[in-house]
Amino acid sequence: MDYGLISAELLNKNTIIAYYYGESSDINDVRFQIQVNERSYPLTVSRFTRSDKLFRLELIPPVEILLGNINTLKCNDGESKPLDYRTYVTTPEFDELYTDKETKFGAFYSKEETTFVLWSPISDKVYLKLEKNENSFVLLPMKRKDKGVYKISVKGDLFNKKYNYVVYQNNVTKEIRDPYGIGTSLNSKYSAVIDLKALEVVPYVKPTNEIRRYTDAIVYE
Repeated sequence: MDYGLISAELLNKNTIIAYYYGESSDINDVRFQIQVNERSYPLTVSRFTRSDKLFRLELIPPVEILLGNINTLKCNDGESKPLDYRTYVTTPEFDELYTDKETKFGAFYSKEETTFVLWSPISDKVYLKLEKNENSFVLLPMKRKDKGVYKISVKGDLFNKKYNYVVYQNNVTKEIRDPYGIGTSLNSKYSAVIDLKALEVVPYVKPTNEIRRYTDAIVYE
């Protein structure tokens, strides 16, 4: 195992856990900083434990570490690691700060405009990838709201337009379909804007063939 910073994770908004591999004589010379977007803050080591040459350090920042920023742990030997949020998102603190039970998510269509709403609290940026013409897309920045909600309203009639979201989290980029979407493209590669009110006026159609036995049914998925 190479010496240096192995990983960094957010325990809570006031504590960072770092794992560092090195000699016990060297650990006192290591200095840690948290970079929040473009600004850096020194960290205080509140305690540490070790197993052979592996150190687990609890680091205290002078500011609260909140999601929605690019949060990177750095040390003076040149190593850096983005904060990992996998443990943090399972904590009661995360639920208290970022759970949103009131906002409705998805794509909400009208002929005048469509509003796109996504809950993605660990993302520091989100773009709407929206179909402009067939197989031609534009990227539109979404605005972050409270509790990690991203929102954008786009003017015009977007009926049947394909779209996805491009999410950024600590310099990692992913393109995803709308997890709250109710329409998709034919190959399910994209989400699609649909008009729910149009579905309300579709008449009920009764099957013309009566199935008398289950073995007569042909079921397609």
